[in-house]
Amino acid sequence: MFFLWLGFVLPMVIMKDCYIEYAALRGISADYISSIVTMMNSPVALAGLIGFVVGAHIGSILGKRLLKNILKKQLI
Repeated sequence: MFFLWLGFVLPMVIMKDCYIEYAALRGISADYISSIVTMMNSPVALAGLIGFVVGAHIGSILGKRLLKNILKKQLI
């Protein structure tokens, strides 16, 4: 999932001018484009990345514990 999210965000960060031009050609309003690009180049994007990593780590811990409990019950 991380790479899917990265695929949407990366062009906005790395190729900002091309993304703005592409979005304008698709008929998206200039105000909306500028607000999205501003948000992606701010601490909001960093917070989203940190939240994603923390959430993935918590999910892996919970999944590991759940799987361990299920396997213990099946082996008994």
